[in-house]
Amino acid sequence: MKSLLRLVFGLIPLVVLVWTLVGCDIKPTIQLGGGHLDRETGPVRAQELMSLRKQFGTFLISSDGKPDRTVSYKLDSEDGRVWKESIEQMQEICLRARPNGGIEIDHEIAFDENVRVEYEPPLPLLPPVLEAGKAVQATCRMTVLNLPDGRVRDNGEVRYTVELLGRQQIRTQTGRYDAYVLAMKRQIQLLSASSTVSIRAAYAPGKGLVAEHVVRDVKILGMINLRQEHWRWRTS
Repeated sequence: MKSLLRLVFGLIPLVVLVWTLVGCDIKPTIQLGGGHLDRETGPVRAQELMSLRKQFGTFLISSDGKPDRTVSYKLDSEDGRVWKESIEQMQEICLRARPNGGIEIDHEIAFDENVRVEYEPPLPLLPPVLEAGKAVQATCRMTVLNLPDGRVRDNGEVRYTVELLGRQQIRTQTGRYDAYVLAMKRQIQLLSASSTVSIRAAYAPGKGLVAEHVVRDVKILGMINLRQEHWRWRTS
């Protein structure tokens, strides 16, 4: 059972793997998608939100029950086609730009969980164009593999939804950003567990992700309910 619990929380990009019981929460300093949100914003392209170019920086991670910590971030490519997004050897996400301008996840690696997660077809991270109030949906298969030997650990389906909520002024340690706030949801159904991951992410044109709030609700074997929650802010 312990290995199964560790598995479920190692699947989403750039998430600090922390366990908390349902009912625990964090007191955030930013309400993404709330307050002074401009819902009348026009369409925005994926490449405006996240430019696939070499980037280096740091993020502050805040998770319930754990001290805040700063981690390094890198987005890099060897050939300009496949991009690797990583945080301090914890996770690595393989990104590709689609011909239509969208950005998709081919696979991801959780080094501390020793697993590789593959998607077929690739999981769309950002569609080519997002319009406020118009949700974009996709479905794909996912396979969880042991990193050392490639053995299949679990498999199932992911249903993904992303929607542009509007624009919002976001303040972090690096300054104030006029950011686009997105609501994302991933409904994951594996053989041994199910999970709903709700994400609010703020992207600033020319900078990329500047703030993120993730809530993950997990049901193990249809009986055990768990919740994990974290915040991430750009610090450089």
